Amino acid sequence: MTYRDCSFVTPASWFCRHSAGVRHVHELLPGLPIYSRRYSTSRLGASKTEAYTKGFFSVEEDELSYEIGADSDEIRGSVPEDLTGTLFRVMPGKIDSQGDTLKSYYDGDGMVLAISFGEDAVFVRHRCIRTKAYDREKKRSKRLYRGLYGSVLPGGNLANFAVKIKQAANRFGVNYGGRLLALSDWGLPYSVDPASLLTRGNTNLRTELDDGDKMIPSSRVYKDNLILASKSFTPFGMSVRFAEFKDDYRLVGSQSAALTSFLTQDFAVTEKYFVVLQPALSLDLNSLVLGSKKSYQEALSPKGKTSQVVVVDRKSGASKKIDLQVTSSVIGRIANAYDEPDGSVTIDAISHERVCFGDGLTSDDYENDVPRSKLVR
Repeated sequence: MTYRDCSFVTPASWFCRHSAGVRHVHELLPGLPIYSRRYSTSRLGASKTEAYTKGFFSVEEDELSYEIGADSDEIRGSVPEDLTGTLFRVMPGKIDSQGDTLKSYYDGDGMVLAISFGEDAVFVRHRCIRTKAYDREKKRSKRLYRGLYGSVLPGGNLANFAVKIKQAANRFGVNYGGRLLALSDWGLPYSVDPASLLTRGNTNLRTELDDGDKMIPSSRVYKDNLILASKSFTPFGMSVRFAEFKDDYRLVGSQSAALTSFLTQDFAVTEKYFVVLQPALSLDLNSLVLGSKKSYQEALSPKGKTSQVVVVDRKSGASKKIDLQVTSSVIGRIANAYDEPDGSVTIDAISHERVCFGDGLTSDDYENDVPRSKLVR
């Protein structure tokens, strides 16, 4: 497996950068370079730092809906006639909690944004996801949980020791089989009603997921089947499980493989394989859970090895770990993966100069605080 920068795209494609409350979409035409995230906000007409921080805010209302009519002053141009249906987004909706500004937007309470396109209007709705932690903190009017990404409770180490980590249900949304799922990487999915956006509660998908599973905040649809992945702890270490569902959430396939890193954030599916990326970092999970190390950032340390790709055969379950040829960056999200005629697998992924878990939220120096990102193959 080779690793190289991808500076140009030959087929027309879309590249999306999304974060809390903002979606920047750039159309990439044949032969144009893929812009890294550091420069993607420069077209907004403001300094890079100012443009970046404008994308992060807390919704003032737990739920809100409004209509943008065809004669509204907010519309420039017109909505394409063939654009119909509803776009759902799951994201952090509140980047402060009970009066405290969070260190990372990944720790913000989740919300669902729904944008419905009709003949004469666009209807916009949002509703906060009522997780158990969200309801409990709102009832007590105080923060009761630590954030997984560094948003700790006031009071130092003693105040955070053995305090539970909040499941925020804010990282990824899945709209499939008449159900809307909100995923995070700490706990089971939350089920949301697509029509009303009301939270139905935690779901184990017809008992196919275990209570201790930690979801990989991503999903894939392959030949009309939904594929989800979860991480769990075994007597021998960590493992990842891929579960394939029909649209009635009936399980039709499952494979597992050993993991060496809890930091897996994405996966891909080809005709033959499940593909997982493992960064060259180790995580002191015991210290993170107990609170002696308060965030992912503090609990991380270099492994002294290269990043790895874990390839799992979808039929036999046989797995193979392949070392990447680079150690100077962290591989994050997977944009695409496909089988080659010679039996190899090509992966397009997002590479970062260093680990960043949304901790540029209050940055005064976007250029230096937010790492450069680029598409690599």
